[in-house]
Amino acid sequence: MTPEAPAPNREVAPSQVTLKTVFTVGFGVLLILAVVMAAIHSLVAITLTSTAVLVAVALDHAVQWLVRRRLPRTAAIGVVTIAVLGLLTGFGFTLIPPAVDQGKALVQQAPVFIHTARRSRIFLRLDQQFHLADRIEQAEKGLPEMLEERRRRS
Repeated sequence: MTPEAPAPNREVAPSQVTLKTVFTVGFGVLLILAVVMAAIHSLVAITLTSTAVLVAVALDHAVQWLVRRRLPRTAAIGVVTIAVLGLLTGFGFTLIPPAVDQGKALVQQAPVFIHTARRSRIFLRLDQQFHLADRIEQAEKGLPEMLEERRRRS
């Protein structure tokens, strides 16, 4: 009789997961993480690029219309660009001065507005629960230092 080979010990059996599999999964996870982080960090660039593409496609309709009217494409692009810049300038002259005037009025009327708001029923009720008046006074006292600190940072 020939002696039989001993039964394999389960503790010594080779693993079914190879080192190649571990590295493949690890690098796959790292690659996905890198792509996600790159997308997060370049969100502004992606947004600006997408917006520029949409604006270009929208303005191309006006350029094509002018080209169909026998205007050279270069001249059509120039006309559309000047028209868009003119519209933006017109909107700026129309909207910015009233916004500045309203901002100045808000700054001048802010103390009256705050005083009126502090006497309202809802403010008094919220003040009882959350002590808003104390927090507002602390913010008013700390405002000059906060503004000075921001100015130094800039």
